[in-house]
Amino acid sequence: MITELVLPQDRFSKTKLSDIKKKTFIFGKNGTGKSSIVECIKKQYANEYEIKVFQGYEQIIADYGKLDLIALGVENVEIQKQIKELEPKIKELEAELEDTLDGKDNLKKRYNQQENVVTEAEKEITEFYKKSASEIKVNNRTLVDSNYNKNDFERNVNNLEEFSEKEVDEAYKIYEQRDIKIEAQNEYSLDKINKLVKTVNKILLTEVIESIELVFNSTKERIWVQDGISLHKETECCLYCGAKLTKARKLELNNYFNDTVNQLNAEILMCEKLIEEEKIYVKELPSIRKEQFLLTHEKKVNELNEKLISIKDKAYFFLDDLQKKLQYKKENLFLPCLAVKVYEQKELELFGKEYKELYKTNYDEVNRLSILKEQAKVIIRNYLVAERCRAFNHVEKKSKLQAENVKLKELKEELGNKQEDLDKLREDVKTLQLQTVDEGKAAEFINKAIQGLGNQSFTLEKSEKSGEKGAYIVRDYSGEIRRTETLSTGEKNIVAFLWFIHNLKNLNNQSAREKVIIFDDPMNSNDDTAQYLIISELQNLLNSSDSQIFILTHNAHFYINTRYQWWRKDKQNKVTIRLIKRGNTSDVILINNEDSDIKTSYDGLWSEVKWLYEQDKPDYMLNPIRRILETYKKFNCIDDLFGGNKEAEKLFNVNSHSIDDLENDPNGKNRDEIIELVKKIFIKHRAEEHFKAHWEESVD
Repeated sequence: MITELVLPQDRFSKTKLSDIKKKTFIFGKNGTGKSSIVECIKKQYANEYEIKVFQGYEQIIADYGKLDLIALGVENVEIQKQIKELEPKIKELEAELEDTLDGKDNLKKRYNQQENVVTEAEKEITEFYKKSASEIKVNNRTLVDSNYNKNDFERNVNNLEEFSEKEVDEAYKIYEQRDIKIEAQNEYSLDKINKLVKTVNKILLTEVIESIELVFNSTKERIWVQDGISLHKETECCLYCGAKLTKARKLELNNYFNDTVNQLNAEILMCEKLIEEEKIYVKELPSIRKEQFLLTHEKKVNELNEKLISIKDKAYFFLDDLQKKLQYKKENLFLPCLAVKVYEQKELELFGKEYKELYKTNYDEVNRLSILKEQAKVIIRNYLVAERCRAFNHVEKKSKLQAENVKLKELKEELGNKQEDLDKLREDVKTLQLQTVDEGKAAEFINKAIQGLGNQSFTLEKSEKSGEKGAYIVRDYSGEIRRTETLSTGEKNIVAFLWFIHNLKNLNNQSAREKVIIFDDPMNSNDDTAQYLIISELQNLLNSSDSQIFILTHNAHFYINTRYQWWRKDKQNKVTIRLIKRGNTSDVILINNEDSDIKTSYDGLWSEVKWLYEQDKPDYMLNPIRRILETYKKFNCIDDLFGGNKEAEKLFNVNSHSIDDLENDPNGKNRDEIIELVKKIFIKHRAEEHFKAHWEESVD
């Protein structure tokens, strides 16, 4: 017997489960680790014990699909799974190999059609070549010769090259380019500017000592007098006021405006003239003539002309500034002036370099323009061919044609291979069918057990048409055949559970090893009556079997009913364990006696009523309510519990049934009306608080 189990550290707060008994009941909500415990038992004791596990119907029942049959039994289900894996392959092969007249596509039909597919594809491509060659020849006469045809076009297609949009655009420009007679290269120089700067700086830095014999109130006054000296050179009187000019006065004026001043003024005038001439020269610097360059260089020519405009503007402004500096010196001969920085010509040098490179490139290309035009023709023709191919989806269609040709060669061989595969699969199915097991006795046991389900019952009937021993038809309560897809999860579960119970007694499956039986949440998605049937069978098994039994559940209703009177017999061989989630792990709590059980029996009855209330099952609420009232009556020594309430007395006495009564008549009341009657009984005996403590706590 298993007495100890090692638990995984990541699921449980302690790693060892001890005190395991012959009959072990484990209660825990979903996610607390029940299935992990089942896996631990199988992993740690599979070699020592024969472990039988019930975990639902999936391994015990399987349907046949369109045949409306079910496979019953673990061996038959496993065989049926293998057959089901083969069936789609068989159907697929049959569909591919049979002659079809309904228009459906299959391998044989494709084989017959393949030559037509290839022929049509080749015809489409050939027509495309012819049409494209004709269009190119008509619309682009100078690009191709007069004999250009589909074969030429096909050669062009097979030799297509990748050209960028820029390359194609330039090819068109070269192709359309007229002949050019190139003129001499322009010269761009502003060297004179810095020569002028040198002259200007010489003037600006010339020092003139002012005479102290005469004093003028302003520069304007001084200039006015200076200009007047030449006018009064031969006259004795002032032309302005008529006063007599003495020789002494004329001498004073001539001394003030000496030769240095006169010479400097002359130099300023001369320099101003040279600057003006240079400004004219700058303005007239010629732009680069577009017509002297190929169309492919038009963008570069425009860029260089824009740079030239900027250079000319800067040079002009620089010369204009030189003039302003001279004017200032002219007006302030006796004042010191700062020298002018040299004119920076780096921008002009870069421009000149680019211009010369472009000129040379253009010159070379113009000289071999005829060659470039031929190359341009190739690019344009390539582009026109590629454009038509793209519109036609030539690459895809050519690839498709190649693929179709490959298919044509492969289809015949594929037909032969598939026929061999089909023959082998059919033989495999026959072999598997011979291995199926007769489950007649199990079916009899199941049919007898589920007869008590009343109008919810059904019958398993062995099928003679499937060729398998474990195939069964399902007939409903009225004897009609039911489609397998109409079977609910609960119905499949009860059949699987009953088969499992019967199979435990199957002598053919007995092993020399001690048996360990595990029920992992057996009460899963079952109708109410079927649930009581499962509970009854488990109680019988617990009382009659010598095997070690583990029952794991999350269902409080199932727990309370299955372990009813659990503590009253053979307590040493029974144990209840509770699993409680604490964060990421679960605590394992050992329940040693009835008082420390998950709930007392009385509280457990309230929990059961709550569960049935939440499931909206009023008919099944009556049994646990009767037991609640009987317990309360005995505990409080009440003689007349119902106090003349005939409706309640009849409902909870007459319409109540024991756990073995699997069919009961509807009581005609809904869940809230039943609870209201219970509440009135407790109020009558001044126990409303007792009712509230249990019911309100239950329905929270």
